[in-house]
Amino acid sequence: MEENKFFRYIWRFNAISFMLLVIAALVAVLLASYGIYKDFGRRTDTHNIVNITENQDQAFTEKYTLNNLVSLPGTDYLMVSLLPLNSSSLSYRSEYMYTSRNALFINAKDNSKHWLFPNNKYLITETDFLYENRDNSAKEAKVLAILYQIAKEDTDNDHKLTPSDKATIALSSPDGYSYQEVLSNLDNLIGYEQIDNESVFVIYESNKIAFSANISLNDFSITNQAELPTIKNDKSDSKEK
Repeated sequence: MEENKFFRYIWRFNAISFMLLVIAALVAVLLASYGIYKDFGRRTDTHNIVNITENQDQAFTEKYTLNNLVSLPGTDYLMVSLLPLNSSSLSYRSEYMYTSRNALFINAKDNSKHWLFPNNKYLITETDFLYENRDNSAKEAKVLAILYQIAKEDTDNDHKLTPSDKATIALSSPDGYSYQEVLSNLDNLIGYEQIDNESVFVIYESNKIAFSANISLNDFSITNQAELPTIKNDKSDSKEK
């Protein structure tokens, strides 16, 4: 009888110990999941937005971090993106691709540096390198120019700069100098294609009208800008017949 009581005590002790271990494991998993969630939220919430407040000075006093170091093939330059550090004021979660506030250009030979913009008020929503002889192998590639899509104003009045705002298209030389804005107030950049070493063909929409144009890679000027033809509806076609 005493032996049975002893084994019952042992069983109860093991059961209680096992339950406590399970509870401790669940608590540890919950704490770890919460930490990952907070970290993920901080990293994804701040890269695609610039808050616009009534106090403009307050809007641009966040702290920043440099990230995404990229070399520019065929040149001595590197480009680093400027991102805002985690901030509770930036709680917007974006579905858009990687963006930045500014870009730092560094000459790897003499260590000279300069910023693309004099301030961090804009949102660079996309950056693309345009190459000389782009069909050549990667070893022979050389960047001719850099094309930027930029949100400069809160055009949809949601008090944020996001890729949903109207875009400005700009280009610069591979060293970040000669920055020039070539198209503005775009509802949508439908697409672009580098034709050769001297020209990029673009199709875009502005004020609900679609256009095509050529951008010179020599002086970043616009040529052959024209509206795209509209499509006649079936009713108008039948009347003409």
